[in-house]
Amino acid sequence: MSIKRLPLYTPPENRMASTAPDGKLVNCIVESLTGEKAIRTRPGVLASSSNFGSGAALGIGMYYWKGVVYAIYATLSGGDYSVQVYQDGVAFGAPIAHPSYSTAWIARFDFVETRGATPRLVMFNGALGWYTDGSTISDLTAVANFPTSAVPGIAYVDGYILVMTYGSIVYNSAIDDPTSWTASDFLTAEIAPGQGVYMSTLINFVVCVKQWSIEFLYDAANATGSPFLPYSGSKISIGTNFAQTVSILDGVMFLLAQSQSGGFFVSVIENMKPKTISVPAIDRLLSGKALDPLATYGNAFRVDGHAYYVLTLGYTSGTSVTVVYDASNGMWYEWGIGTTGTFPFKAVSYGDITPRLQHADQFFIGDISSANTTDWVGGIPMQIQTPIFDGGNTMRKFLRRFELVGDRLPGGTATLLTSDDDYQTWQSQGTIPMDASRNDIWQLGSFRRRAFQINLANATTARVITAELELDEGVR
Repeated sequence: MSIKRLPLYTPPENRMASTAPDGKLVNCIVESLTGEKAIRTRPGVLASSSNFGSGAALGIGMYYWKGVVYAIYATLSGGDYSVQVYQDGVAFGAPIAHPSYSTAWIARFDFVETRGATPRLVMFNGALGWYTDGSTISDLTAVANFPTSAVPGIAYVDGYILVMTYGSIVYNSAIDDPTSWTASDFLTAEIAPGQGVYMSTLINFVVCVKQWSIEFLYDAANATGSPFLPYSGSKISIGTNFAQTVSILDGVMFLLAQSQSGGFFVSVIENMKPKTISVPAIDRLLSGKALDPLATYGNAFRVDGHAYYVLTLGYTSGTSVTVVYDASNGMWYEWGIGTTGTFPFKAVSYGDITPRLQHADQFFIGDISSANTTDWVGGIPMQIQTPIFDGGNTMRKFLRRFELVGDRLPGGTATLLTSDDDYQTWQSQGTIPMDASRNDIWQLGSFRRRAFQINLANATTARVITAELELDEGVR
């Protein structure tokens, strides 16, 4: 008889553009204990105090300003979109209706705050925009000389509001005044060729994200024309076609990137330097099937000591998936709500410290916290799927006992499935009590190579450290 410990924490190991086979962690996070790693349930999402409304709608932007939540939703009726800004759940201003379907209208909005004598909140998604002082709201795109054919995103540096066109021309407003734009106040981000895709602010630089490059502009205080100039030597030779995947947290930019050398990958930009954070298994999910730019989006936020980048991959066909990078430990997970397979939140904002998430497909705003042990729809289905275990040889093994080592969960249970044919089929091995002194199950048959799948769906946050196998070895 021998005792083997089965490591449960594993990076994604999918060998194809599907997460079905190989090791993975679903609705989990990994934390360090003294000398060990623990796997626990991801933070839950419950309805926020800012939540309002119900039913189908496209959530396309949210921001917390001066104690008020501004949320933007698009509804579709008879082939026409109507886009409405809400102020703490109350319709703010008149909706803008489009006479025909336009995907540009439903891109995610970005927000900037201006200062000056009249502080304002400015919101823009490339096609639609507004500005407000909190009392009234006005159409940004109706302002004289406001640029047309703009990309999603908006920047704010030294009082200037900036937007970029698909031709990579960057226009700026007067200082702290979204109502004043001059046709001659522009420059072109032209260090490298390529179409403009997205614009934002990183630290105190304007960031121009293009198809194949990222360029930075700084305030050079030019007296005429644009006050901005390219920041010498700062060009980065990666870009993106997925504007909604760009998200900035604590001065670090996350994005689903591409380069002219080929392939998609996830990158961070920190101190004007790129770093690839995706592993080959994630890259296979990015490149293995066609992605829909409107259904692919990412958000970065911090919860209870973990900084997450949550990336939903919306495929043009097939089942979408949400993968999550945990910057606190470099791990990747898969998250979903219920059994949908995705974590469908398109926008994030902060209010009273807790991140608030806006649902992509319905009127719903949720608070995410480790204190939430369920989601608003019910329990959080946590799944641990291991790489194939062979104990270092291909001898036949008889599994006398399987024990989960972790916290006791009053009333909790785990179901155990096994696969002896390389994840092709799964056999139920029964239920493991999680509130006993020993969380184990006996007499699990024989195998040469076996994968294990552990499923927990309890209303209490589960924490599992490892699995212990009691084995007898047979003959070859």
